[in-house]
Parts: sequence; C-alpha cells; structure tokens
Amino acid sequence: FSYAVNYRCSPACRWKGLSLGLNGKFSDDHVFLYFNNQPISGGKRLTMNGFAGYRTQLFGRNANVRLNVTNLREARGYVTTEKVNVGGTLRNVHSYPLPRSFLLTTTVDF
Repeated sequence: FSYAVNYRCSPACRWKGLSLGLNGKFSDDHVFLYFNNQPISGGKRLTMNGFAGYRTQLFGRNANVRLNVTNLREARGYVTTEKVNVGGTLRNVHSYPLPRSFLLTTTVDF
C-alpha cells in the first residue's frame, strides 16, 4: 500500500506559493528469508517521507525551492528489533534502517 498527499496553498492564502506533502509505503509481513528450510516472516513497516516547497520569483524568473526529507519515522542510528515467526517459534530480527536525509532543490524557469 503506497500513499501520497500534497497540499498547495491557494493564491488568496497568507502563505501563497507554499506546498506541503507526505508520501510513503506500508509493507505487511512477508517471507524474507529461509533459515534451516524454515520461512522467516515479518517486516511489517510504515515508511514516511515529507516535503515543503515554495514558488516565488528569483532574479525576475519563476522559481521553486523544495526541501525533501526521507525517513521521517526513522531516527539516525536506531536499530529496530522485530519479532518474527520462524517455524512456529518467535525470534528477534534486527534491521538497520537508512538514516534520515535531506535534499534541497531549486528549479528556475528560463
């Protein structure tokens, strides 16, 4: 299941030109590994990314400045431990998520 939400302020709004958004993906439990011929299932996860953008004039030309943030829900350096079912026995599986990152982009119309 993937999702995306985008909101752009109207021209009559105080924050004319501002847009905000979220997107991400929900993954349910799945078989991701076999251990001693037993399936290891797990991996339920909700990812979330966000952005803020602003349309303005830059040097007399239309421009868009946008800040993207990936992994809003993951904190840098945290290890996630999940309980997974391996042949009827619960085991701990550790995952090491990608760190949160930021990307600033600017586009200018010519």
